[in-house]
Amino acid sequence: MLTPLIDYEAVALKLATQVHSNQVDKNGFPYILHCLRVRDHFVDPTARIIALLHDTFEDGTRKYVKRIKSIFSDDIIESVECLTHPIGEPLDDYYYRVLFNKWARLVKIADIMDNLDPMRMDMLSPGIKIRLKKKYLKALEYLL
Repeated sequence: MLTPLIDYEAVALKLATQVHSNQVDKNGFPYILHCLRVRDHFVDPTARIIALLHDTFEDGTRKYVKRIKSIFSDDIIESVECLTHPIGEPLDDYYYRVLFNKWARLVKIADIMDNLDPMRMDMLSPGIKIRLKKKYLKALEYLL
């Protein structure tokens, strides 16, 4: 008897939706929309899954982290862990780590590009817009 194929992207979407269910972005929109836009930068299934999960370890509970780790491959887990920025870790150290993980680097660049989208940025207050642009442009210098 054949084992049914698992649609890992659908599983990642369900888990990311659960983790981010009560979260909104800086403009007040459901946070999962950001994850979907980052995912849509990619056609590669691995990159799409990592993009959906890229903030789940930072924003999720231990229950979700444990569940994600039990489902996905080591390279996906390693990349999502790499994308997780622990409180107190200097940004330079974080970006340096991301730079050397192929999938994490690609997803982080897509993440930053979504965050820099002019339509989204124009909805922010001038002070927040300036602070975030500076932060994201510095990150792109590291990663590109």
